[in-house]
Amino acid sequence: MKWTDEQMAVLESRGCSLLVAAAAGSGKTAVLVERIVRLVTDGDDPPDLDRILVVTFTKAAAAEMKERIRKSLLALSAEGNDRAREQLALVSEAPISTIHSFCLTVLQENFHLAGLEPGFRTGDQAECTQILAEAMDRLMDDCYGVNPLDPAMADLLDCFAGYRDDHRLRERIAEVWRFSRSMPWPDLWMEASVSQLLIPEGTDFGATGWGRVLLEQAEWMLEELVRDAERACRMAGNSGFTGYEATFAEDAEMLRQVSRSIPGGWDAAVASAAASRFSALKRVPKDADPLVKEQLQAARKKVKDGFDRLRREALSGFSEQLCAEIRSEYGRQAKLVSLVQALGRIYGRMKRRKNLVDFDDMEHLCLKLLVEPGSVSAIPSFPAGPGPAGAIPTPLAFAMRERWHAVMIDEYQDSNLVQETILEAIATQTGDGGNLFMVGDVKQSIYR
Repeated sequence: MKWTDEQMAVLESRGCSLLVAAAAGSGKTAVLVERIVRLVTDGDDPPDLDRILVVTFTKAAAAEMKERIRKSLLALSAEGNDRAREQLALVSEAPISTIHSFCLTVLQENFHLAGLEPGFRTGDQAECTQILAEAMDRLMDDCYGVNPLDPAMADLLDCFAGYRDDHRLRERIAEVWRFSRSMPWPDLWMEASVSQLLIPEGTDFGATGWGRVLLEQAEWMLEELVRDAERACRMAGNSGFTGYEATFAEDAEMLRQVSRSIPGGWDAAVASAAASRFSALKRVPKDADPLVKEQLQAARKKVKDGFDRLRREALSGFSEQLCAEIRSEYGRQAKLVSLVQALGRIYGRMKRRKNLVDFDDMEHLCLKLLVEPGSVSAIPSFPAGPGPAGAIPTPLAFAMRERWHAVMIDEYQDSNLVQETILEAIATQTGDGGNLFMVGDVKQSIYR
């Protein structure tokens, strides 16, 4: 196969961790396979294939990758490569699997450290769904068994439940629980997320996580609107619509003024947007080209509609009002988090009685084996929560680092933070000895 210069750079890079981002159909997996084959066959002292950990997204992808590696090694063996012939014997048992298969292997080898019984089993989806539903019933029975009803619970019911039942509230509890499990430390993430609702008095909304996101959105929306106005201005000038040309020039300058107000903070930006007005389009001669006139009027409408959307979706409301509204949600969301955490505890106890784990358990129990408890004590970023930064590997993780010559991740864009933390705990990430190799395409990510 003929490799491009970029692919050759990936194949020949050594001694550092590497992230390869490329679009679908660009040969990412082929490059990954070739890199594995070269690692185990090139050089004076290459590692064996069973020292290369490869994580794929599905079992089918893992089987396909093994087959690709086998074919590549067969071809090299036919050319007289003795090293390739040796590695062929290792393909069938090579550690190429899904992240859950890897985690399950770690748990089976260290069940006593994970607090599991030796005969633990993996629950199928239907069984785990049924257990979770029973856990939800017990949770709600516990809530309704208190007389009088907890005011915070009553408030949640008013907010989420319908007139007939509490189905919507149950759905919200389950939704938050499921999402939280994609975080390395779910309870920590939920508690820190809720604490961010307690915005101090006098805070500029633009200094909050929500405000920063909206101001960034406003900036790129304004940039696009300015480009649209300038494009229409040039079109009007080239077509002899001097009146329209002047109007579009005024529009562009007004939009630039709003954009220049953003560094001054949220309230300054909102005030500038609220005070901005579009002037009426100036008249054009009666003999003006009607088609051009129609196109320019449509362009003006697009700019005006875009600015209205900006004021509705990005720059709406002043800091005092917005911060007060967010603070008012604290009690309700804190109660919701307490219910989510209680659901997790009940569900966990019910699974332990049946001596089973689900897929989330595989990841989180494996994480506990590989990352020191309490090594991440805060959530510095908004809104994603904690990731690998600050996590301290356990002795078991350091032992696994010695075991793996390289850790490779296919379809990296589909890894959540739990999976990423696990794999980074067992990989050498920094310095000249980095051995983490990842390929993916963010446009195909299942996490949006």
